[in-house]
Amino acid sequence: MISYKYSYLKKILGLQTYYGIKDSARKIIPIATGILFLLWGLSLIVHWEFISSLLNIATGATLLFVAYIAGLIILLDKEIVVVQEDKENKENLFSDDMYLSCHAKEAMGFLKTKVIGISLIILGIVAIFFTEQYKRNYAFECQTFLVDHQKKIYHLDCDNDCDVAAETSNLEKMKGYQIDPSYSLCNICEEWAESTGVDVKLTRY
Repeated sequence: MISYKYSYLKKILGLQTYYGIKDSARKIIPIATGILFLLWGLSLIVHWEFISSLLNIATGATLLFVAYIAGLIILLDKEIVVVQEDKENKENLFSDDMYLSCHAKEAMGFLKTKVIGISLIILGIVAIFFTEQYKRNYAFECQTFLVDHQKKIYHLDCDNDCDVAAETSNLEKMKGYQIDPSYSLCNICEEWAESTGVDVKLTRY
């Protein structure tokens, strides 16, 4: 009798890909997780554009963060033990794995690994969506705007030829997190941003 560890995700990815990702994840995921927690911790304390730039690269729907989530999913995946009768002329482990891929559904507990695998994938997608929203909100909080407290509007702090901002005195320069949530962005500034394709993170989440 020969026993193998098996799971739903291993069946989908294949033995070599699965263990290749898992071996790399064991080395990289702990370090990457520490860096991410450090960035998120700092983002709760300070509002620096440098931190915002790093979050923009390392989180959300970026290839770097998607790869991190994929590695984390494989690292957290739970395997079951599949017992197989020894076969003559066994070539290699990979061929045995291909054999098991046809019979693993019969193994007790395989359904559990399917539920766990799918649940991890769903949680990974949720994490990507959440961090995408978080980094956009933080980017807004780090940006600088010109605030008109009388009209309860704010303008982009850049050379966008906004007549309203040019003709208004006593505009206060403030960062996004300091602006009253009831204030709205100047229509001219918003139209300028949309027409030029400038990502100014107009919305707070």
